[in-house]
Amino acid sequence: MRLHRSVFLLLISALLLLSVSLFSGCATAARPEELALELPSAAEPAPESAAAEPLDTEPSAEEASVIAPAELLQWSITLSGKNELLLESSQLIGSDNLPAHRTSIKVLVKGENRTYTGIPLYMVLAMVDGSEENHPYTFDYDAWEAGYEVTATAGDGYSAAFLSADYASDSTIIAYEQDGSPISPMLIGTELTKDLWVKDVAAIELSMEAAAAVIPTLTLTSSDVDITFTTAELKETPYYIEETGGYTTSAGTYYESLYGGVKLYALLSSFGDIGDDGSITVVASDGYEMSYAAADLKDTSEGTWIAAFEENGVPMAFDPGYIRLVKVGSPVPNIDGHSSAKMVKEIKFSAAPLRSFELTVSGKMEVLVDRASMQSGISCTAHKTDVEYLNKKSGEVEYYTGMPLFALLAIADDPDYAPHKQTDHDIKAYDAEAARKGYKVKISAADGYSITLDSRELDGSQDVIVAMYQDGEELGDDDWPLKLVWDQNAARIPEGIKAVRQLTRIDL
Repeated sequence: MRLHRSVFLLLISALLLLSVSLFSGCATAARPEELALELPSAAEPAPESAAAEPLDTEPSAEEASVIAPAELLQWSITLSGKNELLLESSQLIGSDNLPAHRTSIKVLVKGENRTYTGIPLYMVLAMVDGSEENHPYTFDYDAWEAGYEVTATAGDGYSAAFLSADYASDSTIIAYEQDGSPISPMLIGTELTKDLWVKDVAAIELSMEAAAAVIPTLTLTSSDVDITFTTAELKETPYYIEETGGYTTSAGTYYESLYGGVKLYALLSSFGDIGDDGSITVVASDGYEMSYAAADLKDTSEGTWIAAFEENGVPMAFDPGYIRLVKVGSPVPNIDGHSSAKMVKEIKFSAAPLRSFELTVSGKMEVLVDRASMQSGISCTAHKTDVEYLNKKSGEVEYYTGMPLFALLAIADDPDYAPHKQTDHDIKAYDAEAARKGYKVKISAADGYSITLDSRELDGSQDVIVAMYQDGEELGDDDWPLKLVWDQNAARIPEGIKAVRQLTRIDL
């Protein structure tokens, strides 16, 4: 049975002998005034605005010839906010018989530059962020800046959400074309992390009631619990403390602050016994994930792990907050920066044990990569890679997430410098020159099975990865802890490559 938030809050209230509700003090300010920025019709050019600079939406003759109306796929998107409307692709065709408000952005996808063309997202949101139900529309720039949640949902049910105030209003588009070819509508932006890109968009919803103020929240989930707290509510629990914590980044820089937050293990344990063998996984707003053993969070011999939302007496900003996991105490703990997850929005906890592993990467130096380091690398936007792997035995396509094999070679391809450890940024983390000259890369499984590949065929490849997850879940026992796989659509497939299950060692 799931525990309702109000029940938990009443228990805490009793514990603190409070006679008022923990929800007190929450208020919604008046909605910001709308800006007089009209969304023009397809036949009209976009006017200039001092409040928000629109993108250059007038296509050149060369751009206009790229896609003809007949080539524009037929689609529709349900828009919900202060009202509800249906945006159809046919509405984007102007009186000149060409797509209106056309703009393009360039992004890096799997190491390749791609150009996406579409309509600025803010022009679409203007249709439902105010009271107008007919053209012309007004884009409420003040509300965007104040912050409200934008949720995009794909036709298959997948959804992603972000806070408007965290991004420039003109940095995101609804794309209908990729590299000159028509595609189903796609939410994509130069500032959005890839986990917020949504293909085949079917619906966009605005939580306009949140536009008055940003109220950071933390969601706790398990098999029996699904509860969301505001930081104000967390501060009223008996688990709130203020102590000093420190961490050292991978580049060797040390940071120390006075943090305010809740004792993480104590808070989670209030919902039931987690057990020393249990596991806790935090999920950040940008999709980053980090897992912790319950026993490590329970151990206070060298400090206390907290979910911090205040730093030096003030609420943390979105980055590195609104909520960040840190270790505090006296003497001041000093933890590795990658274990201090930031922008935390959800914490999943379970009595199931967290399994640890080590991957040995050996070349000009030998390094043991533990679970936390591997998970951190995969969660990093720069390294996280998804592939569609064709299982030839079953004939089915399987979906894996990991990091490119060539990126792991950087760990051991230099005798003096491990990646991200050096303070001299002129020293490259990855020795591309050595890889292109050619050396052998041996990938070995726990049972001794191995294959050998050529570095020249791995260099820069985003399609050959060491995977830690399949379909969003940790690998099964037959493949755990890591698996070598490749994308079935890869332009370059290394000679002699085979899937390697239970991967534990890489030799250069």
